[in-house]
Amino acid sequence: MMTFNTMRNVDTLFESAYLALLANTLVFVLGQQTETEWKKEILDLIYTTFKLTYGSAPFWKKYTKAILETPNLALVTEHPNLETKCEDLSKPLLAVFVLSRDGEITPEQTETALNSVVREFFGRAYEANTPLQDFFSVKNPEVFAKIDMSPLFSDLRAKYSKNAVTEFKNLGVYRSTLLEEILKANINLDEGIEVELERKKFDLKGAKYSLTYFEHVYKYFTGKDIDPVKYTVYLSHASSYSNSYERANANVEEDVAKILRRVKVQKFNEVIKETRTKEFEALWSDLERDYRKEFSELHIECIPITKEQLAAHCDSRGVNIDDFSWNSETFLVRNACLCPACPHYLVPDNSLSQHLQAHDYLTTALHKTARLLKQESPEKIWEDVIHGTCYDLSLPILRKVTPEIIALKDRYISLIAVSYTHLRAHETGRNLVCRLLLEKK
Repeated sequence: MMTFNTMRNVDTLFESAYLALLANTLVFVLGQQTETEWKKEILDLIYTTFKLTYGSAPFWKKYTKAILETPNLALVTEHPNLETKCEDLSKPLLAVFVLSRDGEITPEQTETALNSVVREFFGRAYEANTPLQDFFSVKNPEVFAKIDMSPLFSDLRAKYSKNAVTEFKNLGVYRSTLLEEILKANINLDEGIEVELERKKFDLKGAKYSLTYFEHVYKYFTGKDIDPVKYTVYLSHASSYSNSYERANANVEEDVAKILRRVKVQKFNEVIKETRTKEFEALWSDLERDYRKEFSELHIECIPITKEQLAAHCDSRGVNIDDFSWNSETFLVRNACLCPACPHYLVPDNSLSQHLQAHDYLTTALHKTARLLKQESPEKIWEDVIHGTCYDLSLPILRKVTPEIIALKDRYISLIAVSYTHLRAHETGRNLVCRLLLEKK
C-alpha cells in the first residue's frame, strides 16, 4: 500500500519507493529543532521499519559500504562506472542514520559523510557555472572608486596603438583581450576590500531542502554546528563543476583566502563593466577607430586565387591544402583572408566573417559582380558594383557604398582588371559552361 501511495500506479512495484518515503520522512523529522517524545518515537519507528524492509537488501549493503569508504562517490546521482546511485540527498542521510543506530560508523566517518552531503547540496541547488560572486557582497564598495585606472589605460593605449591588426585577427578578439588585461591588471585587490557571504542568497528557504535543514541534521548527528567558512568552499566547488560525478572526483579547493581573492577579482570585473564603463569605452573607441583604419587600408585589394596558386602557397608554407575551403565557382577561399597585405593572409580562420567586419571599405557583391560580368570592361563592372546590380535582394545588404569607397574608384577598377580577367584562362569546362550560360542570359 505504501508503494502504491508513493508511485500512484497499481501495476508498479518499485523496490525503493518505500525507502524514499522513509528517507524523506527522516529528513523532515530531523529538521525539527525541538526534541520531543513524538520526534523520538517517529525516529524509532523509521529505524525499525527500515530494518524490517531493507536491512538485508544487497543494494543497500553496497550503498552503506560506499558511504563509509567513498562518501563522495556515494553521492553521485548515477554513472556507468559506479554500482551505486544517489537519486536524492535524503538517501545518504538515511544511511548515516541507520549506520549510527547500528553502531557501524565512527564519529569521524559521520562528519566526513555529512560534510560531503552538505557540499553536494550546494552542487545540486544551483545551476552549473553560477557566478561565485553572486553569493557575496562588498562591505566597503567605496574602495573601488579609489582605484586609479588611468595609468593602466595609458599603458594599454601605448601598447596596442600600433600593429593591432597583426596581433589580433578580429575586433572581437582585440576587445576581449583588452578587457582581460584590464581585469588581470596588477592591482592590489586585497588592500582594504572586504567581501562577505550573504546567507540569504543561498539558503533556499521554502525549497524541499534548505541549508537550515541540513544544519539541524548535522547538529543532530555530531552535536556541532557546521563551520560557516565551509560554505565558501562548498559554493566555490559547486560553481566549478556541472554534475555530481565531476564534483565527486575533483579536488576541493580548501584555501579560503584564494577563493575570496577570486571573488574580489570577479567583483572588480563588475565594477569595470559598470562604474568604469565610460573610461574603458573611451579607450576602446580610439583603439577600434585606429584598428579599422589600419585594417581597411590593408584590405582594399582582395585577390581571388586559383587552385594551382593555392597549392603552390601551401607547398611553400608547409600547410595542408585540405585546411582550406576553396570555392571552384568563385576562386575564393571561405575560411581565409585573401588580401595579400593582411598579416593573416591565407591563414585558415573559421571566423572569417568576424575578421572582415572591421573592413570599412568592403563593398557588397564585389566579387560576385566582377565574376558574372567578366566580359564587360572594368569600368562597367565597377558601375554595376556601385548600383548593386548583382545584389541578392532576398538578403539584407550588409555594406553600403560610402564616400570612402567612391574615392577608391580607380584602385578598385585596377583590382577588377587584374584580378578577374585573367581567371578566364583557369576556368574548367564545367565553369566555362556555367559562365557562358550566364553571359547568354
